[in-house]
Amino acid sequence: MIIRQLRTELGASNLQLLPEYRARVLVLQRRQYVDQQGQVLLKGQVASLIGAAHELVVTELLLQNVLGELSAAEVAALLSTLVFQDHRLQTEVLRSYMEHVQQTLPAVYSAYSELQTILADLLALQRELSIEDSVAGAKSLEEQVNPGLMLAVYHWANGTVSYYTTSIALCLYDSS
Repeated sequence: MIIRQLRTELGASNLQLLPEYRARVLVLQRRQYVDQQGQVLLKGQVASLIGAAHELVVTELLLQNVLGELSAAEVAALLSTLVFQDHRLQTEVLRSYMEHVQQTLPAVYSAYSELQTILADLLALQRELSIEDSVAGAKSLEEQVNPGLMLAVYHWANGTVSYYTTSIALCLYDSS
């Protein structure tokens, strides 16, 4: 009796998820990760090999060759924006920081702009299809990325961790 009741309840809860599932498949179809028959395409295969959050974003960065001209340290700096979730910078501090990034690491700044465009496109598509839980659970672009550690990660990845690098991270942390 209990097993039959559980099966009924589980079946009903799964049916509630069906519209969201279909919408997510439609996102994958529109972005050409799967075809109309549900066959996984090249982009889908690449995304499936990425074992972290933001699989679609990283796949787009790879296949649009955004990462191709960047050094390993620059790639690490760029990808840090997707995983750093602590402390949002105040607007004026962020603006000043990003101006410094633009002067110091112009290629990373350009790639970051492309990353934001990719994310904005994905978020718009998900909103269009009424998917509540957008990329990584955030509703806005600002909730998706956090550039606060780009310079520190760049210097760390280059092996130039110093007082300067540490002070960048600490100043940003203290100013927020």
